[in-house]
Amino acid sequence: MEVIMRLSDAELGILEHLNSINEGFARKVGIKYPIEEGDKISDILKDVDFTKLKANPNETDGTWIQYNEWANTIKYIKKSELSELTVKKIDNSVHAIVYADEKEPSNAIVAFDGTHPEEWLDNADGIIMSDTPRQKQALNFINSLPYKNITVTGHSKGGNKAMYVGILSDKVTRVVGFDGQGFSKEFIEKYRNKIEERSYIITNRALSNDFVNDLFFPIPGSNQLYHKGYGVKNIAEFHAISSLYKFDKDGNPILYNYRMNKGSSAINKLSTYMSNNATKEEKMLVVNFMKGIFNICFIEKKASPSERLNYILNYISENPEQMQTVLKFLVNTLNYYEVEDLLKMFGVEIPPEYVKLFYGFLKFVANNADTKDFGQILKCFKNILDYKEKGFDFKDINSYINILITLDGAVEFLAYFKIYLDEYGADDLIAIWGEYDVVQLKFVIKSVSMIYLPNTKKVIKSIINRKNKNVDLTTSKENNFRDSDNKNLREIRDFTNAKYESFIDIYNKVERVRDFNLNWFSKYSHTDWYHSINVKGDYEVKINKAFSFHSECNKNLKDDVTRVFEYMRDMDSIYSKKFRSLSINLNKIKID
Repeated sequence: MEVIMRLSDAELGILEHLNSINEGFARKVGIKYPIEEGDKISDILKDVDFTKLKANPNETDGTWIQYNEWANTIKYIKKSELSELTVKKIDNSVHAIVYADEKEPSNAIVAFDGTHPEEWLDNADGIIMSDTPRQKQALNFINSLPYKNITVTGHSKGGNKAMYVGILSDKVTRVVGFDGQGFSKEFIEKYRNKIEERSYIITNRALSNDFVNDLFFPIPGSNQLYHKGYGVKNIAEFHAISSLYKFDKDGNPILYNYRMNKGSSAINKLSTYMSNNATKEEKMLVVNFMKGIFNICFIEKKASPSERLNYILNYISENPEQMQTVLKFLVNTLNYYEVEDLLKMFGVEIPPEYVKLFYGFLKFVANNADTKDFGQILKCFKNILDYKEKGFDFKDINSYINILITLDGAVEFLAYFKIYLDEYGADDLIAIWGEYDVVQLKFVIKSVSMIYLPNTKKVIKSIINRKNKNVDLTTSKENNFRDSDNKNLREIRDFTNAKYESFIDIYNKVERVRDFNLNWFSKYSHTDWYHSINVKGDYEVKINKAFSFHSECNKNLKDDVTRVFEYMRDMDSIYSKKFRSLSINLNKIKID
């Protein structure tokens, strides 16, 4: 079999590492730079100084790959068939390197690099376009090459390009992407027949908690694989190609299959829901929002992380319609457990009760505020964060209130927060502070609003009028449905609790299987049959290890079931309140 056809998916990923080499890193460790057409990979790497790589194992020099990972990668390349490949073409406009073996004139490998600064806006265009300018540029590049059988690989943006050309170019016979972004609904619909015909040649591999490959739709019929990460120390390394690899004792690269992270699953759910359900106008708002954020993070602003965060907050507060559209899709697609998973994936640890409260309030605001009010609330949030950034210590509710009444947007913030507490959020806040403190808080908000911010009353009235403009209410009457309402609510909750208890009973029964000691087996060590059993290693340790793994899986299942039923209880409560409120309002309606 020819060399290029023999290369494994793992080896194509190793080859993709070479796209990350920059001048500073190359000069420091002895890699030939610049890499030029006609260079053999063995010659590019022949003078590498491994002592320098070992001396600074955690250094990256802007490559996103640590020196110790480079050491393992380069050692493998030098001993493998990859070293025999020759660089045939370098195209910096499309960010690709073409490799070939001199003995295989019809075959080549194209490795597309990840996103470069000028390509970030193209990523945003991929949300709504079937073909972006950079994708079409990559296709033209592939079709211009003088090879009949092209294997294409790429990371991130490069993985997306690789999959795109795999569907549309008959010259491509194999695609292996790494952390490649998915595609728009428009792409899937436009190329449905091509996808059905050619998707089988595509494999997209990703870290289990990567946050890019889960965006939008994977190509139907392609092979989507998730892998356990190694050496991942921060959020950025969730998306580093080197994090996918572990090297065995012989120095060979290994990809361990794993499951998709819950946070990654939430990203996919959110992006595909938006793509399927947003109007054209809403999609444009999302695209423009993403372009604004990309400009700040990757293109225009050269700033420290804290300065960049401030730029982002300014942009959000200045573009309320865009932010409200994004927030609407977030809170109406994901429940608060999924939002919690998303925050955890990005290293944000917030107590669950706070996630639930903030999620509920943001959902209420996103769905009920007009654009002007929403913009004012964003300004208020930003101003509060500015105070915290300056080191102001919010010791208690009074310190919050004292600052809040001086801020732009405080009127709207207090108005919406008061209505949210009255209608939905009091129970969530009681879980955090206790009932007495919540009663106090409501009194403080009402007093502050009316004394220091008299316009709040007017805003509250306008919000309620918007929500109830189609209902003509008279004086409150006794709710005729109250008894049956409470009875139905109790029955629903009893059913939910009974089912939950039955699951927990099963969990406990399964867990009790482990409650015995294997040492009893040793008492038969004097018998002939005991020693005739061919058990490699310490069987007791291994069996106990197996039971521990079983117990861990069982506990994870219990946790998942508990989360589901907690959500069901919350839904019971929410819908019972809505039903009770509807019953009361029906009794209040004036019938002419």
